Amino acid sequence: MNSLVDLFKDFALQKGITDNTYIVGGALRDMLCRTDTKDIDLAVTGDALEISKNFAESAGGTYVLLDSEFRTARVVKDSFLLDISAVRGDSIISDLSDRDITINAMALALRDWPSTDHIIDPFCGRSDLQYGIIRMVSEKNLISDPLRILRIYRFSAALHARVEKETRRALKEHGELLKDVAAERIADELRRITALPDSHKIMKVMEEDNTMSILFPEFPGTNVSIKQGIECCRRIEGLLGNPEPDFPNQGQNISANFTPPSRVTCLKLAALFSGEPIAQKAALRLKMSKKEAALVTRISIGYKNIISLFSEAAEKPELLRYLQCTQDNIYPVAFLAASLDHTGSVLPFFNKLMSLYIDEIIPRMGRLRMITGDDLISEFGLSPSPDFRRILSELQDDILLGKVSTKEEAFKAVKEILKDRKDKGNSA
Repeated sequence: MNSLVDLFKDFALQKGITDNTYIVGGALRDMLCRTDTKDIDLAVTGDALEISKNFAESAGGTYVLLDSEFRTARVVKDSFLLDISAVRGDSIISDLSDRDITINAMALALRDWPSTDHIIDPFCGRSDLQYGIIRMVSEKNLISDPLRILRIYRFSAALHARVEKETRRALKEHGELLKDVAAERIADELRRITALPDSHKIMKVMEEDNTMSILFPEFPGTNVSIKQGIECCRRIEGLLGNPEPDFPNQGQNISANFTPPSRVTCLKLAALFSGEPIAQKAALRLKMSKKEAALVTRISIGYKNIISLFSEAAEKPELLRYLQCTQDNIYPVAFLAASLDHTGSVLPFFNKLMSLYIDEIIPRMGRLRMITGDDLISEFGLSPSPDFRRILSELQDDILLGKVSTKEEAFKAVKEILKDRKDKGNSA
C-alpha cells in the first residue's frame, strides 16, 4: 500500500479538500488487479501546483514540477511517488471523458481510499479490465492525441488484453496521424513497447494494421521486410527469456548486460532491420539519444564484422582485437547474429567469443595502458612520432594474447619490438 497516499489523505482532511480529490489512472487499475504500485496519480480541484508544494513541505517530501502548462507536479518521498494534477473540465466525469481507454478512465474519491467499493466508472472500465478488453473512451480522444494509438497497442500487450473491434478499426483508420506526433514521444512509447518480453506479438498486430510501416518508413529502402524484422525480434526475445540452451553458463552475464532497458530497445531496433545499417537512420529520425543511436550502429556493424570473422576463420589474435573494440557489446551483437543464424551453425563460434571476452579480454583490459607514449620517450629515448601508435598496438596484442602481464614484461616486449624493427631496417 502506498503510504504517501495515506499522508496526503491526512493532509487533505486538514485542508478540507478530500471530497474534491480523486485517485485516477493506472494506479487504480493496478489496485483492481491487486498489483502494488509506488506511483499514484491524483486529480484535485483547485491549484494543483500550490497543493503539491504545500503537501511536499508538510510531508517532508520533494516537490518536482512536471508540466507548468498542464499544472502537474510530483511529490517524492521514500521511493513513493504522487503525481498531482488539476481535474480537467468542470467535474471528475469530464476529466475521465477526456482519457484514452476505459480501464484508465476510472476514479476513486480519496475519502474512500483504500477501499475500491465505490469506484467512479462511467465507461465500464472495471468490466473491460475483468474481461481483458482494451476499449477507447471515444474516437475523438484518439484523434486529438494520436500517440494514444501506440498507447493502446502497448496496454494490449502489457495486459495481454484484446483490442475491442471498434477501437481496432479506429487504430487502423487513424494510424496516419502518427506522422504528426513528435518523434521524441513516438520513441518513448517504442521504448515502453520494446521493454515488454514478448513485444513481437503486438508488433505483428501493428504490422497487420499498417502501423509499423508508418512508424518505420525506412523499410522500403532495405533488403528485409517488416515481417522478417518482427521474426528476428521474436527470436531475440526467445534468447533473452531463456539464454542457457544456446549460451550455456552465460545467463548471469547476459542478464547483467541487458539490465538497462535501453540496451534491449537498441537490440530490438537493430533486429527489426535484421542488422541493416539503416537502423541507425531510424534511431536518428526518432531523435533517440546519441548513446542509443551509437549502440544501434555498433550492434549493426558488429553483426557484419562477427559474420566476416566466422566466414574467414579468423585466428585468435584477430578475434581478441575484435573483442577489445566490441567489449560488452559482444552480447547484443551475438544475440542479433544468433537470431539471424537459422541453421545454428555459427552458434559455437559466438560462444567461443563470449568465453574469450570473459576469460581473457576482461582480465587484461586494465593492463592495456600499462605503457604509454610518455614511457616510450622517458625509458627508450624515442621522439614522438606516428610510429608510437604501431609500437603500442603491437604491445597491446601481446597483452591481449597473455604474453605480457606486468610492466617489466611490457618494457621487455617493447625492447624486442624495437630490436626487431632495427634488425629489419639493417637487413633492408
